[in-house]
Amino acid sequence: MGSVIQAQSKRGLVLTHTNAGVEVLRRRLQRYQVAPGNVTVQTIDSWCRYLSERFPALASVAADADNVYLANSRGALRVLAASHIQRLLGLTRPGRH
Repeated sequence: MGSVIQAQSKRGLVLTHTNAGVEVLRRRLQRYQVAPGNVTVQTIDSWCRYLSERFPALASVAADADNVYLANSRGALRVLAASHIQRLLGLTRPGRH
């Protein structure tokens, strides 16, 4: 894993299900001497919250949602489904869906 991230000139994103997984992955990246600025390690839930907070109009997450994790997950999906976000991430090209 470390050699893959080190070989790339772009930043990497590693997602895991648990906070314990985040800690294990961060220690492993340190062991492989991957610079902390080259990779972000987050839980899937925290990444969904990050997207929902950064793009609130697209995410459309209710502040009083009963299940905030589910609301943020659905909000992140709405963000990622937006065509201009997909183009920004290189997931699609103009004129292609």
